[in-house]
Amino acid sequence: MRWIAEVWADGWGGRFLLLSTAATIFAIPTVAWMVAREKAHWREFAADHNCTKVAHVRGGVNVVSGVGVTPDGKIGVVTGTEIEHDKTAGVCDDGVTYRR
Repeated sequence: MRWIAEVWADGWGGRFLLLSTAATIFAIPTVAWMVAREKAHWREFAADHNCTKVAHVRGGVNVVSGVGVTPDGKIGVVTGTEIEHDKTAGVCDDGVTYRR
């Protein structure tokens, strides 16, 4: 655990690294829990309202790029990955088409 104190003492860069790592470790299970809760809520809603699936669109993975500013203030090329999730449409007994 001494390395944590050394990274923290390294200055703002080390502190940012430790805090962002801690936030990520906290965020991943939190987001997974939120997604599971939303899916369970939708399943319950769909069962209560007799929803039937009418359409499905597959998601995909896109590589995106552009120009940005690096942490040290220089202009650079930024690349990333964009994930589009599957989309499903369902008609329920209230006559409304829900998309999720």
